[in-house]
Amino acid sequence: MSKNLVIILDACRFDALKEELPRYTENFLIFPFVGASRSTPEYYRNITFVSDFVLVTANPVVTLSGNDGKWKRVIHAKSLDPNNNLKVCLDLLRYENKIVLHLIPPHLPWQGKGGQGSLRTVSEAAKLSY
Repeated sequence: MSKNLVIILDACRFDALKEELPRYTENFLIFPFVGASRSTPEYYRNITFVSDFVLVTANPVVTLSGNDGKWKRVIHAKSLDPNNNLKVCLDLLRYENKIVLHLIPPHLPWQGKGGQGSLRTVSEAAKLSY
């Protein structure tokens, strides 16, 4: 039986994964996707056809927004560290065939000159609010 693994890199950094994946496998498809959702709760509300997928995530929003019932199972990773969550996912692949791994990092660093400028603006605004 084939295995299906979908990795959601929450914001921006598919490029880093694209560079790393060939070290581990030649069998992958990767592409950037900009979703119509503006937030994680909205994203989880809009995602469909996942009743046979296991979701691995460190983000509590799926449960808090009531969207955990649409998955086969939700596994809440205990760490934000992507390496720890990848280990959980690799263990799951031994007996699960369909997994969605939602990695919260790598939000930063944002890509490109525009992204770096946005990061500075957000950082400066955050400093002013405290």
